[in-house]
Amino acid sequence: MILRKSSYNYDLRIVDNTIKSEDTLKILGVTLDKSLTFKPHVTEMLKKTYAKIAALRRLKCMVKTVNDKER
Repeated sequence: MILRKSSYNYDLRIVDNTIKSEDTLKILGVTLDKSLTFKPHVTEMLKKTYAKIAALRRLKCMVKTVNDKER
């Protein structure tokens, strides 16, 4: 991860393997971009949150029917 703007390509070479630099870095579950912002992390968390909300909405109709039967 490069912290400043540069046109140079920073590839690391170990033995015969090339390790390319990435636009984002994930450390301890937090994703950072080159500018050290949380935008990629927030985007990823929103996707996961919306998926869970959609699953809960699908389950909502089942929960209502179970509660209605108990009354």
